[in-house]
Amino acid sequence: MTPDRGYTLRGVSRSYLLDAVPVHALHGVDLTFDGGEAIALMGPSGSGKSTLLHVAALLEPPSSGSVWYLGRCLAGPGGFDDNGRSSFRLRRLGFIHQTYPMIVSLTPLQNVMLPGEYAGLARGEARKRAESLLDRVGLGGFGDRDVRTLSGGERQRVAIARALITGPVVVFADEPTAALDPDIGGQVLDLLFEQARQSGAALVLATHDPRVAARADRVVELRAGRVVGPTGPTGPLS
Repeated sequence: MTPDRGYTLRGVSRSYLLDAVPVHALHGVDLTFDGGEAIALMGPSGSGKSTLLHVAALLEPPSSGSVWYLGRCLAGPGGFDDNGRSSFRLRRLGFIHQTYPMIVSLTPLQNVMLPGEYAGLARGEARKRAESLLDRVGLGGFGDRDVRTLSGGERQRVAIARALITGPVVVFADEPTAALDPDIGGQVLDLLFEQARQSGAALVLATHDPRVAARADRVVELRAGRVVGPTGPTGPLS
C-alpha cells in the first residue's frame, strides 16, 4: 500500500562498508512522522540513530526500503534521483547538527538567509524571513555580528533559525544540545520545540538525554539498527 500519511519510512535498511567491513546500520525500519509532532530517537551509541536521521533527511540513500511524503516516493525504488532528493531536502527539510557549523565569512543573518536563497526565495523575502526568525530565537540584534564572536548557545539558535527558513515539513536534529551546558541547552531546547510547533513541522531528535526524550510526544527506541518499540515518556505504549 502506498504510504499517504505524514513523512514515512517503510522497510528502510542501510548497509555500508567501513574499512572493507560491512556494517548493517538499519534493519527494516517503519516509522511515520506527523506534522507538529516531536519524536525522540533513543538508543546506545551505534544503535543507528544518526544513520536513521541521515536516511530520513535524504542525506544518505536507503540500501532497501523507501522514504515517502504524502504519497510521493522520495527515496527508494521509483523515488527521486540525486538532484530531486537534493532539491526536496533543500526546500522542505531542516537539519540541525550538534556542532552548529556556520560559514564564518558570513554574518548570522546571511547564514540564515543562505538556504532560503538556494531554495529559490527572492533575496528580499529571504532577508525578511531571516530577520523574523532571528527575532523569534532571541537574536534580533545579532544579525550583523561576526559569527566567531557568538557563544555556542547563540550559534545553535542561529542554526535553529536557519533550519526553519524554508518552512520545512520535518526538522531533524542530531544531539542538538550535546555540546552545550545544561542551562543553555535547556534554553535552546525550549526554542527548538516552540519554533517547530509554531511552524507545524515534525521535529525528530536523536538524543541520549532522557530529559530531552521526556519532552517529546513520542519516543522511538533503537537497538542494533532495529526499532524495538515506540514508547511514551513514561514507558512502553500498548
